[in-house]
Formats: sequence, structure tokens, C-alpha cells
Amino acid sequence: MTDLSNGIKRIISLFLMLAASICCGLGLRVSADSFAEITVPDEVPKDSEFSVQVTFTSDENIGTARATLSYSEYDIQFISSKYASGGGGYVTISAFPQSASSELTVTLTFKALREGSSQISLTNGSVMTPDGLMSGSSFYTYTTLNIGNISDNSGYPAEDSVPDSLKGTLATMTVTEGQLVPAFSPGIYDYTLTLPHEIDYVGVDAEPAGKYDTIWFEGSEYLADGSTLRTVTVTSADGEVNNVYTINIIRLPAESEEVIYDPEESPDSDISEMISAENSVSDSLATHAAVNSVAPRSRNVSVADTEPPTLHDKLMPVLIGAMALIALLSVVLVIRIRTRQKNKFK
Repeated sequence: MTDLSNGIKRIISLFLMLAASICCGLGLRVSADSFAEITVPDEVPKDSEFSVQVTFTSDENIGTARATLSYSEYDIQFISSKYASGGGGYVTISAFPQSASSELTVTLTFKALREGSSQISLTNGSVMTPDGLMSGSSFYTYTTLNIGNISDNSGYPAEDSVPDSLKGTLATMTVTEGQLVPAFSPGIYDYTLTLPHEIDYVGVDAEPAGKYDTIWFEGSEYLADGSTLRTVTVTSADGEVNNVYTINIIRLPAESEEVIYDPEESPDSDISEMISAENSVSDSLATHAAVNSVAPRSRNVSVADTEPPTLHDKLMPVLIGAMALIALLSVVLVIRIRTRQKNKFK
């Protein structure tokens, strides 16, 4: 009994040691952290190429680093990178160090398209260790790029020559498909765009009222069934005014057909088509009534074919059989009585 108790105690001790080791390992994993930083030049001339550096840092050696770089395709254009691919506003980064290191820098080449300030964001950032485990959690960061000579002696963007009421607003906003409802106006921030099902892509372009205001586009350009939201955020150069323009894009179902009124179509033709349709329905109803009014062909029909059998008809065979049976029994009874009388006289 003592040996059994000692064995159980040893098993419990080993289990507790194993649990403690696992907990310690988890503690070390949770304490690991990783992050990224975006570095851009202070200012870049318009129509020139420049470099954007994304530096990943971790508490452990980096096996693989991944992230998505978002930018305005109207402000800058992606040119190339050894560890990145994409374009049109999104670049996917997937890189790994050449040797054991807890820091990794990825360089991307862009081209400046127009003057102003533009935001570059890094989303869905993650770092994996060499053994395939995630180091820390996903992270997000951003920075602002200045294109052209947009700063005064104070180091801040120069003032726009627009009234205060137009700061942080759009001068124009257009879409590649359909028409905005209502028509665009800088003071209207909510719009609806209805499109047929066969259209699955819509581009949105916009220009700020202030030359140095920042524009930020959000939402997918590829449409899902139903409703898709696109937003355009405008921030004034001094950062004091921020406005969001929203477009609710409605993609009609495949079986739905939107009726579009054509003012050039003659109303007389519509009326004549309606009258013709009504006449066709009337003719069809008249023909149906005429066919139903024609008498069917005659044929010989017996009463038995048309009238169901009555109770009397059903009971007659039974009654006849019963009467025949009674008659037979009567004859038998009479014969037996006579036979007994003859035997009695003898």
C-alpha cells in the first residue's frame, strides 16, 4: 500500500513539473513583442522616385515578416521592391533576413505623382519566429509623406488660399460607373450609387479643395452583392478640420433589371402597347368562354352508369337469400314432424 501511495505521489509531482514548464514556456512566448516603423524622406519633389523603408523589430530572431502597405494611388506610385509586390493602393510585404537577426528592413521604391501630403499605412503586420511561431501580436502604424515644396519656415505646410468653410472638403468626387445621388457638392457628405449586377468594379477619384489637404480612401473597389461602402476622408493641412464623404454602392441582384425612363420615347407608343396587351387578354378570355360554351358530344348513358346504388338495391340480395333459407328450413321441419307422427302410430 505504501509503494502504491509513493507511486501516485511521484506521478503527481511529475505532472506538476510538466505543467510548470509549459506555463513558463507560455509566459516567455507572451512576453515576446514585435513592431514596425515606416521611414520616408522629409520632402520629395514631384515626379521623382524615392524610397520608403519598413523596419521590423522583434524580441526574438525573425523568421518571416509580413504586412500590407496602404497608400493613395493618386499621390504616389509603387515602382519595385525585392520583398514586396502589388500596386493600385496596396503592396504586400513578405520578407525574411539573410542571417539570424531580430531586425529586418525592407526598402520599397515609389514615384511622387502630385504635390501635397499623403498618408502611408502599414496594416496586418506580423512577425514569425524561425520555428514558425508568431512573435507578439499583429500591429499597425502609419506616417505622412510631403510631396513638393509645401512647407514654410515654421516647418508646417503652407496655408491654402481657400476660405475656412472649404478647409477639409473635396472640390470634386467622381466614380467610374453610374451617377452619384445626389449630385456631388462639397457640403454633402452622404451619397448613393446604384449599379446593375454585371458591374463588379468601381473606382472613386477625388480632389481636395485645399492644395495641401490630405485625402484617404477606404473600402474595396471590387463590389460584393448588395451594399458596399466607400469613404473618402479629407484632413486640412493644419489638421484641425476632418470630413468624411461616404458612398453607399448598391449592386442589384442578378435577376433584377432596373427600369430606366427614356424621355425621348414616345408616350403614344407606350399607350398603344398597353391597349394591345389589354386586347390580347380580352381575346384570350373570350376564346376561353366560347370553348366552354360548346355542348359536349352525346352518348348513350344508362341509369346504372349515372345513379349510385341505393340501400334497397344493396339489401335485396340478402333478403332473397334469407327467405330461401327460411323456406328450406320450413320444409325440413315439416318432414321431421310427419316422420315422428308415423313412428308414433306404429
